[in-house]
Amino acid sequence: MKKYILLVLTVMLGNAAFAHSESFKPAFVDTLVAPYLQIQAGLASDDLAASVSAADQLAKALEAAPDKADAQATVTALRASTTGIRSAKDLKAARKQFPALSSELQLLVEHVGTTGKTPLFRAYCPMASDGKGGHANWLQADETIMNPYYGAQMLHCGVIDKQIAE
Repeated sequence: MKKYILLVLTVMLGNAAFAHSESFKPAFVDTLVAPYLQIQAGLASDDLAASVSAADQLAKALEAAPDKADAQATVTALRASTTGIRSAKDLKAARKQFPALSSELQLLVEHVGTTGKTPLFRAYCPMASDGKGGHANWLQADETIMNPYYGAQMLHCGVIDKQIAE
């Protein structure tokens, strides 16, 4: 009986963790991927203005987010990191917001999916985030490393560890 209760609780908690997959649709996720990739490219090219402009586009795309209770935590997290990039006064401040944005978008892509129009690869830099590499993931559309955490200083530092969308 205890094993059965544990199994039921595990399934229920697992479903709660991925509940947003019912609210979000792949086409909506696509509207977030395009500006996210522009933010990533802007940071990789040390272009704060391009990153801020792309964050503005991402904020606008988030206006069409599902207005359901199970989607609110994800939307709130995406808005917070997007707002941080939009208000950044320098690249360092923008880059500080990027890991949270990357993490939330990665979860959304992995659990909801995309329409498959843009391949997405997860990359990481073992030197970013004070040597904590695993906390410095990002998504990009191809396998050529373009490091958003260091830009020109270490543009090709990083590793593609998996493809998360085709």
